[in-house]
Amino acid sequence: MRPASLSICGLLLLSANAAAADHPFSRYRTISAPDCVDVSNMVAEYDDRAVAGTYMRVQHMGDPGTRQLEGQIAQPVTWDAGAFTGLSVPPDSQRGYVDAVGYPVFQLRCGDAGFYIDTAMFPHASPLVGEGPNVTVARNFVPGLPAFQAGASLMLEADVRVPIVRPQRSPVVEGTAQVSFMLYLQDRTTGIVIAQLVGLLDDRPAGTGGSGVESVGSDGFTAFATSPLATIDGAGGAVRFVTVAAGSATMQFVDGWREARHFAAMITPANFSAVLSRLHDTGLAASMNPSDYVVTLFGLGGEVIAGTAHENEVALGASVANLALREVPVPSFIRR
Repeated sequence: MRPASLSICGLLLLSANAAAADHPFSRYRTISAPDCVDVSNMVAEYDDRAVAGTYMRVQHMGDPGTRQLEGQIAQPVTWDAGAFTGLSVPPDSQRGYVDAVGYPVFQLRCGDAGFYIDTAMFPHASPLVGEGPNVTVARNFVPGLPAFQAGASLMLEADVRVPIVRPQRSPVVEGTAQVSFMLYLQDRTTGIVIAQLVGLLDDRPAGTGGSGVESVGSDGFTAFATSPLATIDGAGGAVRFVTVAAGSATMQFVDGWREARHFAAMITPANFSAVLSRLHDTGLAASMNPSDYVVTLFGLGGEVIAGTAHENEVALGASVANLALREVPVPSFIRR
């Protein structure tokens, strides 16, 4: 029997795999590699239907009860949004509420994803607590994947473009735009979930309104730790919760970039122990042993904070490719 011909996605995936073989990080064990999906893997708001592989979640592109929110990914978008997201794909890989240039658009094709958010194009009078309009490109794991086994580290990796960062005025809180890695870890002994957020972009200068400052907190549901992908944070302190992997770009402030930049954020057992120690000081009763945790989600997110008025509109366009989660073993020469 003659084998079936490869789809375009299949060819792209083979090309990506060939490139990965020559990548400096290819010697690490890949826990979750780039895959090939389409717009059927887009979900809106808190839709919890099971989706296999990479998915895109789009949230809060409009106020509750509005057509914009209900239809935020319902309409095929035919214009080429590449200048806005850094990713050009066929029209069948784009969705939005309005098929018109400049309105929010969301793209998902094989291993690539892109999004453009402009808060001036939808109502946002209803307050959001602890978040703003946002997009997540991620993968879930059920059951969770064991983390930090035998002293190994975790590494989040992706190629990222951010061609548009456009606040209406210089932001402090409202008007903020951010792009970050995210990693969710669950304690097997208590069920407590901890999210690590690693900043790749903030449209404020370092330190302004907490921009790029390492911290811990909670959104009322999940404890989290935030760090810049850098060695020194926005307040001038040493970054303890994440390690910049060799060859990685570091966090950018204020302006975006059009070229693909490779980011690789390593979270070592020592990094995660520092997170646990800080969270323990806040009263979080989770295990202090990193090997008690499993990975339940990882990915990349983009978020904007515009507030409930129209004085701090903000636009953010970005795309991601080659999203992967890897395990970095302890070098043999330091193993006991």
